[in-house]
Amino acid sequence: MVEFIWKERNSILHGGIPSSPDSLYRSLSVAASSYSSALCNERDSATAPVRWLQPPPPWVKINMDAAVRVEASIAAAVARNEQGSVLGRKTKEFPYPNPLVAEALALLHGLEFAVANEWKFVVLESDCMEELRSWNDDQVAPTCIISVLQLAPIFLMLLSISFLAAVISSRTMLQLGLPPEGVALEIAEAVLGALKGELSSTAVNAPMVPAEVLSELAPFVSLAEKLGTFVVQLVAGGSGIKSIKVTYASARSPDDLDTRLLRAMVTKGLIEPISSVSINLVNSDFIAKQRGLRITEDRIILDGSPENPVEFIQVQIANVESKFATAISDSGEIKVEGRVKDGKPHLTKLGSFEVDVSLEGSVILCRQFDQPGLIGKVGSILGEENVNVSFMTVGRIAPRKQAVMTIGVDEEPGREALKKISEIAAIEEFVFLKL
Repeated sequence: MVEFIWKERNSILHGGIPSSPDSLYRSLSVAASSYSSALCNERDSATAPVRWLQPPPPWVKINMDAAVRVEASIAAAVARNEQGSVLGRKTKEFPYPNPLVAEALALLHGLEFAVANEWKFVVLESDCMEELRSWNDDQVAPTCIISVLQLAPIFLMLLSISFLAAVISSRTMLQLGLPPEGVALEIAEAVLGALKGELSSTAVNAPMVPAEVLSELAPFVSLAEKLGTFVVQLVAGGSGIKSIKVTYASARSPDDLDTRLLRAMVTKGLIEPISSVSINLVNSDFIAKQRGLRITEDRIILDGSPENPVEFIQVQIANVESKFATAISDSGEIKVEGRVKDGKPHLTKLGSFEVDVSLEGSVILCRQFDQPGLIGKVGSILGEENVNVSFMTVGRIAPRKQAVMTIGVDEEPGREALKKISEIAAIEEFVFLKL
């Protein structure tokens, strides 16, 4: 009864229409009957307590809520990581006293909070049941009209979030008013379509998949972007790229492997190092098309258990020159291949050479004639320049034949150090790459 009185008070306070006595009586009767039934069945069924669940790594969960005052509302957001540790808190006041509008603004406040902290994997969680029902059922969606001109900047900031979990469901509760010339409305409608998981024909076209799929693909998403970043730096001049082929090797059937996220991340890795344009998962396909990049996908069907969604990813760039000739495959393209090892992205093939390179930090690639003492020479040169070596691996065809040495470094070597490395007789070519 207290709950019904409280709801009726809030409705009247915020401009709603008071319920009739008959309507209140019927509602209270139904609630009392349900409560009585629940008491009778209490011993037969135990209800699990509602508790906060951690997001899977590397996700950040943002819980949002709103408090309504007479002439305004306050939205609050609390962000936690997979360990439950609080990453930050934020509140903001809005001049809208409507409770449902306040909850919607809390959602947007959570998005704004995520963007400000550059979190890329975001789960939004709300306790507003009416809000969630309105997203799932058109018939109960309330009408909450807010000026798009006020919301458009937040929608635009949304474009820098890589992934948005499906926790916020498939429909927004906001009906957005038409601004002058309709520009902001077009942006908002396209973003709302992306939130539903739809693939828009406009630039606002973020691949959206369920949260459990995103969690499973997370390490491969990182691998895809790293391979794109790595391979584009091997292209001489960084321009003239037109044709890219991405190949996924998997034991899963095509219907069980959604590659949209992986393709988008390869595209992001390819474009950002050679462009001043900020690339994100919303605009990556659009920018790629705008720049004349033709990105095709292929699959290698593997035998065995489909425990992992992907075994390895290959990225090939055709009809370009390479600043590191060793990266050219037998078929003439720049070719790299990578796998996830212990949850981390690794380069496992460069051109025709088998390698094992952690795709973190910066690396020096050297093609050399395999001989004793070469690793020590290069290490000494870097040590003299106070450049710390994080790892060093060698992939070779056979003993005393050609080999590829990969050196991970924590700092960028100076020109003098790179010059000394190039003067070592056994080193045929080398390149420095930032990852």
